[in-house]
Amino acid sequence: LRAGFEALDFTKRVKQPPLAELREACLDARWAAKERKKPPPAAVSPAELKRLQQEYVVVVPSHQRAEFLCEKTLAELRRLRVPMSRVHVFVNDWEMAEYDRVLREKFGKDRPVVCKGAKGIMMQREAISQHFPEGKHIVSLDDDIVRLRVKEGPGFDYSTLRDLQPGEFDDICKHFARVMLERNAFIWGCNTSQNPRNMWNHSISVRLGLVNGYWYGYRNRKEQALYPKYGSAAEDIERSLRYFMHDSIVLRSRSLTAVTRCFDNAGGLQEPGTCDYRKQKERRQVFALSQEAPTFIGLSPKADHSTMNVVFYPAGAPPLKTQGLPWREDPAMVLDEHVPHGADTEPGASAIDGFMRNSSGQLLSSRR
Repeated sequence: LRAGFEALDFTKRVKQPPLAELREACLDARWAAKERKKPPPAAVSPAELKRLQQEYVVVVPSHQRAEFLCEKTLAELRRLRVPMSRVHVFVNDWEMAEYDRVLREKFGKDRPVVCKGAKGIMMQREAISQHFPEGKHIVSLDDDIVRLRVKEGPGFDYSTLRDLQPGEFDDICKHFARVMLERNAFIWGCNTSQNPRNMWNHSISVRLGLVNGYWYGYRNRKEQALYPKYGSAAEDIERSLRYFMHDSIVLRSRSLTAVTRCFDNAGGLQEPGTCDYRKQKERRQVFALSQEAPTFIGLSPKADHSTMNVVFYPAGAPPLKTQGLPWREDPAMVLDEHVPHGADTEPGASAIDGFMRNSSGQLLSSRR
């Protein structure tokens, strides 16, 4: 009972707690206490860690904009000193010759590898997964990335943001390879917002949330249960949900973001049609997901084309604490299970999250 009160922190909210909410918090606390007695996860294999860190690949799905790709994403990767031989561009089979010609003119011998993909972003991402072996660390970027940025210090103004430095992209990929193994996670991503008010420089979220498709990485698994099936308009929402339902954890950096304008650029792999048409498709797909997994996701109608029509319900543990930028200092990260209500949580988060998942990665959801 005391743990339930601590989780809900009713002293700051109401004088008399709702009994149903208090009952759920107490059950979560009791389950979490039992799960903490289990042995910790196995130690990270040095050979597996080295393989994930050294042999990762960068993939860029694209469609009908080879020149645009060179001016945006590939130019940014070159600025960050990413070897072009590590980059794989996936396009439709009838576009391969055109992309190869443009990339040969722009980059010469040290050019990205052009690979055969599929039509539509949903099928394209499945083709990428099928192309590489199981367990491969794949880092995916959209073809319209202008800049990759990081929030380096505290504060809410744009002076706290800076562009990634040359070589830093490689450090980030290697860092998240280690965190995935340590936390038994299979996917990582960045902050969905480019506004410093919605970014934090001292934590990594492990809760259910959106792993945006413009920049994310994952350990490859060729399981049909993980592939989106409802369409391309909301495929990143569906992928985030399916990974969390399967692994009970997704890693989301709260300090990293990408500057991109997916709705402002012509062409590409996004759902064809007008913005209103794509928004309708997105709503229908989110509604289908809410019917399949009402415990975790719901439909939130919004008029703005640049925001998602989805609400993820609280599920998962509090964030991993870091000191500064972890890929630079590489500190030991701690899963804080006693975060008070309203402290170091994302907008809409609840202190009950501290009792929703244990250190071995098992989900303890309070929504039954």
